[in-house]
Amino acid sequence: MEIIVRKSLPPTERGAIYRRKAPMNFKNLGQQLLHRWLREQKIQVQELARMLKIPTSPLYLYSSGHTTPGLRRAAWIEQITGIPAVAWICTLSEAENSAD
Repeated sequence: MEIIVRKSLPPTERGAIYRRKAPMNFKNLGQQLLHRWLREQKIQVQELARMLKIPTSPLYLYSSGHTTPGLRRAAWIEQITGIPAVAWICTLSEAENSAD
């Protein structure tokens, strides 16, 4: 019996068809608006990082909700995306209450 070892598996054998997107649990309004803006513009985080001239890692942290941008970086993000800088400090429940 001969065993053949494949160096690279096609995407279907790597589990790509089994991946599901879990629903996002947004922690703040800025995170939610960033996801919406990226989806509407049809760009990736890497492209936004190039536009902002910053590394991609902080943007991944902002989009995942692990951290929020400081005032200066939030202002840069606002200039490019239109997401208000104050959105990063506003939780979703606070935003919903102020809309009422």
